[in-house]
Amino acid sequence: KKNLAMVNGGLSTRISGLETAEAPVLVFVAGWPDNHDSWEYVAPRFSGSYKIVTLTMPGYSTDADEPSLPRWGFSFNQIVEMMHISVTKVTSKPFVLVGHDWGSFISMLYLQKHSETVSKFIALDVGLMDVHEVNIKSAFVTVIYQATLAAAFVLTRLRLVVLAAALVALYPWKWIGPCPYETKVPSGVKRWSKSWDHLTRDLLMCFIYFRFWHDLLTRSFKLPTSLDVPTLFLFGRNKRARFHSNKFLRDLEACEDSSWQALDCGHFMQASDPDLVATAMEAFLAER
Repeated sequence: KKNLAMVNGGLSTRISGLETAEAPVLVFVAGWPDNHDSWEYVAPRFSGSYKIVTLTMPGYSTDADEPSLPRWGFSFNQIVEMMHISVTKVTSKPFVLVGHDWGSFISMLYLQKHSETVSKFIALDVGLMDVHEVNIKSAFVTVIYQATLAAAFVLTRLRLVVLAAALVALYPWKWIGPCPYETKVPSGVKRWSKSWDHLTRDLLMCFIYFRFWHDLLTRSFKLPTSLDVPTLFLFGRNKRARFHSNKFLRDLEACEDSSWQALDCGHFMQASDPDLVATAMEAFLAER
């Protein structure tokens, strides 16, 4: 409870689409290093039939409602409760939840606590993992790049911004990066760490990697192991690291109202292949 004392507001929120109180709600949660623009190619497809709500990780938006980041970042439990505060301000009815990257992971943690508020869940490229199905190559790449980004955050907090920036810039992303085959990324991702004026803020966005390993190793939260709502999982084949397990796919296949699709794309599918993503979402949402 003490851990949640700092949470007095929600995540940065933008609302578009239908304005009536009766309109169904579609909540999009972006990941790293992304912002509201993550959904710029997908969300408009649904603006005529849903109230669209986009959320970002704390510290990822420049909007006026952006919460200030504590010195060592928000915990995952805090982010989940901030997300709950945000959506309850918009609707009291079950909504459709869509997450990408860390937005998908946080959404799965959210479902562990507030599944009754969600009617359907759509996860993009990050699903449930299983420690018994570890791929050595994928795990190596994941640990190395995440440790690098976590270190960049710590260095930034120690006011060693230039060193943190050099660490990120000199990392061999094409050789040991998780997603070296991207053809198009959201505009927010494209701008990340490209401006000296915003460099400190951009590097502080890496807090999510520091907090993940900190919270996991201190057992502040448990990895989600199952999902209790109808789920659609879309993932890209063209990556060096994989963010889901085969068991997760088998579990989805065993559920009559859940499914998965492998797309011929990379990690940022909402930017590179928005039509494929939107079409799959529409078909899933049309199912009863």
